[in-house]
Amino acid sequence: GRGRLTVTVRSANGTLPVEGALVTITSGGAVIGVSTSDESGNTETLTIPTPPKSASLTPGYAGLPYSTVLIEVDKDGYYSGQYIEVPIFPDVLTVQPVNLLPLPEFFAGDTGEGTQFFDESEGYDL
Repeated sequence: GRGRLTVTVRSANGTLPVEGALVTITSGGAVIGVSTSDESGNTETLTIPTPPKSASLTPGYAGLPYSTVLIEVDKDGYYSGQYIEVPIFPDVLTVQPVNLLPLPEFFAGDTGEGTQFFDESEGYDL
């Protein structure tokens, strides 16, 4: 199967689009997509491999009926964000909102220390 993913990058509690944010999508440690947010804060839609849709209908299916990805978002002047275990379902467009926080004015430190982590694995009951 195949799912689709678009990331919307915003700031100011989701009200202002962030243009030029680098969005990296990984699965199983391998990079499967890289995109940059446009003037509206949206990335291009990426196609993500998933298990077949029939997996969710198969009794005793050993794996998850969806894929999970890690989304990393970086932009100069903002704390980085990592979204962990984002579910991607077959034949579904997933729109992942990202809210970047601006760095404090005159910040001179290492932004790696200020990375925000968001765990999206809620244990979906399918």
